[in-house]
Amino acid sequence: MLIGHEKLRLFFEQSVANGTLSHAYCFTGPGSVGKRTFARDLAAELLKVKISELENHPDFIYLERTEDAKTGKLKKDIIIGQARALRERLGRTAWRGGYQVVIINEAELLNTESANALLKLLEEPPKQLVFFLITENEAFLLPTIRSRMQMFYFSLVPTKMIANGLVVTGVEKTQAEMVARLSLGRVGRAKELLQPEVLSKYEIERLRCDEIMAVPLYKRLTIVETLVNDLEEGERGREQLQTILEQWSLTVRDRILQQIGVNNYTSVDESSRTTALPKVLQEQLDRITRLQSLLHQNINTRLALEELCLHF
Repeated sequence: MLIGHEKLRLFFEQSVANGTLSHAYCFTGPGSVGKRTFARDLAAELLKVKISELENHPDFIYLERTEDAKTGKLKKDIIIGQARALRERLGRTAWRGGYQVVIINEAELLNTESANALLKLLEEPPKQLVFFLITENEAFLLPTIRSRMQMFYFSLVPTKMIANGLVVTGVEKTQAEMVARLSLGRVGRAKELLQPEVLSKYEIERLRCDEIMAVPLYKRLTIVETLVNDLEEGERGREQLQTILEQWSLTVRDRILQQIGVNNYTSVDESSRTTALPKVLQEQLDRITRLQSLLHQNINTRLALEELCLHF
């Protein structure tokens, strides 16, 4: 079930009804806010099947990174071989005479060769072919690709909307409100948090963040050392740290709400319209956010975490 993004939903409903769909769209915005779910919903509608039947439809193609056979880990790029296979498959008309739909997840990870191969399809697309590129940062796409797509930004979903949406699906109200608050506006994360093991990990990080804010500097550095040693190497480790920093961010937000006397079910953005935020906590929150953005670069995570903890 798709939660939120009503204006975008209305736009595409009208475009489908009026036959005015473009051949290529880029959905950009924070992770887990519903971009991929939105694209899959549209694909199912265009192909006139249930979402559960998409993967078996001959005119639906879903492209994402594949596993490295040697390491068992995801490759860092969407490679040229995948793009060539896509071009070959789209070299014919739709099997069922209607639309062909392509979803490319993490499109920012197209390498130069695969992006250029895709560009040729975007320049001369087959009739009734629709591309949906999913990315958290459209700036990493080739400018020539961006120029051939309509861009749509997906923002964070209001907490109450997530909670109400989960209740509609059968989630108990108290639990729905709790995971909605913990999700920080990300519908996908809220759904993950319905799993007890995922919620338990979040609680562990909340306690770790509380400890870092309460102990002297030398103990903070020991905590950082343990944390870094537990992270996996490379991209997977950065993904793990991103999740940890999200929980730390939530912990700091909760402290802000407590200090300004706002109910935790209200988001910081909503409450701050009329209430001044505690300066020290706001600075901590800003530093966590900056570190999250730096994780997309090749930074030394240990030094970055140590620098963050110097100011806690």
